[in-house]
Amino acid sequence: MPYALQTIIKLLPADTGLALKAQLVNGSDGSNNGAEISTGFTELGGGEYAWHHPSFPDGFRGYALIISGASTFQTAFAVNPEDAEDIAGLNDLSAADIDARLLAYDAPTKAELDASTSSLSNSVNNLAGAGFNPVTDSLEQIRDNLPLNAPSAAQVRAEIDANSTQLAAIKAKTDTITNAGGDGDTAVNHNTGGVDNLRAADAAGNGLDGVTLRAYLKTEFDANATTATLRATAVTGADGRWTTPMMLDSGLVYTLIFSRPDLMTVAQEVTVP
Repeated sequence: MPYALQTIIKLLPADTGLALKAQLVNGSDGSNNGAEISTGFTELGGGEYAWHHPSFPDGFRGYALIISGASTFQTAFAVNPEDAEDIAGLNDLSAADIDARLLAYDAPTKAELDASTSSLSNSVNNLAGAGFNPVTDSLEQIRDNLPLNAPSAAQVRAEIDANSTQLAAIKAKTDTITNAGGDGDTAVNHNTGGVDNLRAADAAGNGLDGVTLRAYLKTEFDANATTATLRATAVTGADGRWTTPMMLDSGLVYTLIFSRPDLMTVAQEVTVP
């Protein structure tokens, strides 16, 4: 049966006032599932939107492309039946069921509660020891067990500054990527060029998980691989298939780099249809 999902879409803070639409894409072959959906979007502010869609097709498994305007790609996310749950199917308790279960509940008496509290107090006292003073001893223990070589305020400040410098360097690199999924007009995934044509797999056909894919224009990559502009990225799941598509420009030839730290880096060319 059809199912409903509610999700939060996070764009850039400046992406306000957009008229968003969603295009469902079948995960098996990358084909569109139905027409674009323009209803259910609510702007929350600061580049964030809520989207509720009450009728995903029965058994639909794939992803939703979020676009604005005519065909401007904004983001994408996976959609699977297990992400939704039929709450109505779980709501099978009647008022009579609830009354019967409340009547059957054997609440503890005051005497039973007092006995339990007394037992707990005795356990705490046994752990503390006969000479434990709750006013002073706990604080004394904390003070006496502080490490003798605790870092000074200057050392903590130096560590924070060093981490800030490293974070700034990382941010400088990530700022060069305007949209990790790409901003082209055509969705490209592991099925582009044929079923599983671009799937990451070993010689035995087993899927390779966690492989990072980077897309470059072939002309730029062939001219200078170190200065070529990164156009889009993607990553594979446990079955070697891409978890999200890349948005690349139709008619152009791209060089795809498949890499994982423990594997040999592989390059493959693809022409976007």
